[in-house]
Amino acid sequence: MRRLLALLAALLLAGCGDVSERNPPQVSALEGPPEQAASGEANRPMRYLRSLYYDPELVPGGIASPERYTVEGELAGGLVPHHLLASDMIAGFFRMVGEQPDQFNRVLLLSPSHYPERCSSDLVIAAAGWDTPYGRVEPDLESAAHLLENPALGVLDDPDAVEYDHGVAGLLPFVRRYLPEAKLTACLLSNRLSQERLSLFWESVEALCREGDVLLVVSADCSHYLTPGESAERDRETACAIERCEIGRVLGFTDSNVDSPQSLSTLLYLVQEQELTMVRLGHSSSPEKLPHADANPIFEEGITTYFVYAAIR
Repeated sequence: MRRLLALLAALLLAGCGDVSERNPPQVSALEGPPEQAASGEANRPMRYLRSLYYDPELVPGGIASPERYTVEGELAGGLVPHHLLASDMIAGFFRMVGEQPDQFNRVLLLSPSHYPERCSSDLVIAAAGWDTPYGRVEPDLESAAHLLENPALGVLDDPDAVEYDHGVAGLLPFVRRYLPEAKLTACLLSNRLSQERLSLFWESVEALCREGDVLLVVSADCSHYLTPGESAERDRETACAIERCEIGRVLGFTDSNVDSPQSLSTLLYLVQEQELTMVRLGHSSSPEKLPHADANPIFEEGITTYFVYAAIR
C-alpha cells in the first residue's frame, strides 16, 4: 500500500500524468546569485537549471530495471515518453544509446510545450545547463546558436519556461546517467506553432543532425484521456503513421494520438530527408505500469499510452 501511494503521489507531483498537466506545480522562476540575474549580460556565469520533476522512486527504479532495447544499424534519433511511470522505457532507450559504438556528443531534445502561457514564443529553448541527481548536463551552445540565429524561425531563449516543463526536465536524469559526456539543447514546441515556422524548424534541425554527432530525441506521450479500448485504436493509427512516415497525418493528430505532433513530425522529416527507418521498440500504457490499475480512481478520466521508436540508418 505504501508503494502504491508513493506511485500515485509521484504521478500527480512529478509532472508525469494527466492531472499534473492540468495543475502544474507551484514553483517560482529560478533566482540565481546576483551575477546571474542579468541574463542579457554576455559574460554572465553559466546557468544551471533544476530537475524539478525528479522522482526518487520512479527514476532509479527505471534505471535499475531498464527495458532491453537493441537496434541493428546506426542510430540517428528516437521517440520516448516523458510520463515517469514509463521510466523503464525511458531508461531502456537511453541505455541503448549509451551502448552505441559511436557515442553521441550532443543531444537535441524536443518536447511539447505543456504550459505555452509561460513561454515567450511558440518555439523556445534553454541555452543553459542542468543539475541532476546524477551530475550536471552541460549545454550544447553550438546547437542553441544555430536555432537562435534565424529571425524567421523566431526561436527564443527562455530557460525559465523550459525548466518548468516536465517534457524536458523529466528526461534529464536519464540523459546524464547514460550519456554523461553529451551536451544538450532542449526545445519546447507549442501546438499553436504555424506551419511556416514549423517547416523552417524541420529544415534547421535536419541540418544540425546531418553533422552526425547530434542525436534527435522527441519526448512525447501518446493517447490521453481515453478508455483502454479507445486508446488501442488510436495507438494503431499513430503507429501506422509513424512507420509509414506520414507527416501530414501526424500533424492532424490531437492528444488522443500524441501530445506533440510538431515534435514528432520533426523527427519524421529527418527520417524522410535522410532516408532512415523507424523501428518500434516498445509500447505500453499507464495501467500496465501502475499496480491495481483497474481499481485506481486516477484512471477515471482515461489512460496514457507510450511508444518507444528508434530512427536508424
